[in-house]
Amino acid sequence: MTLLNKWKSLLFSKQSLLILNVILIGIILGFLVLRSGQQKNEEETVDANSVADELAGHQHPGQLPELPKGPHAGKLFTQNGYGIEILIYQQNTAPQFRIYTYRDGKPLDPEASLVSVEVDKLGRPTQTFHFVKEGDYLKSDTTVEEPHSFKARVVSGYNNQAYHFSYEQVEGR
Repeated sequence: MTLLNKWKSLLFSKQSLLILNVILIGIILGFLVLRSGQQKNEEETVDANSVADELAGHQHPGQLPELPKGPHAGKLFTQNGYGIEILIYQQNTAPQFRIYTYRDGKPLDPEASLVSVEVDKLGRPTQTFHFVKEGDYLKSDTTVEEPHSFKARVVSGYNNQAYHFSYEQVEGR
């Protein structure tokens, strides 16, 4: 018997075919197990992200939601036609909140709204900011101390109605 015939008979014997089938089935099952685990992880990630998106306005992992910007590049909030734009202004001045108010997208007289902002910073007591008119905006009565990472609650009164907004600002984390 030639060497080639020996290999053929060995390769195609019942025992060899059984071993090859077991190996092939093992490879296929291993692939399927790994693939299903990967799909499950992807589904869990999607579910976790979609929950986070719902809770935080479509944020992505590790990021805060991107809030709409107003004409002065501040965070813009709207509710029932009333709008408020808030930003920390610090050009040639100590950091201060500035607030611009709108009705149906048009600027309002700043004195027509009564606004307060509560800021919670990690490890510090809640700080409340009140506002006074300056030009076409409201300016905070005190400086916004560093760090500018905090959770803020904004309450605004306009035309005998209260409006509530909140956001989180992260800076330098």
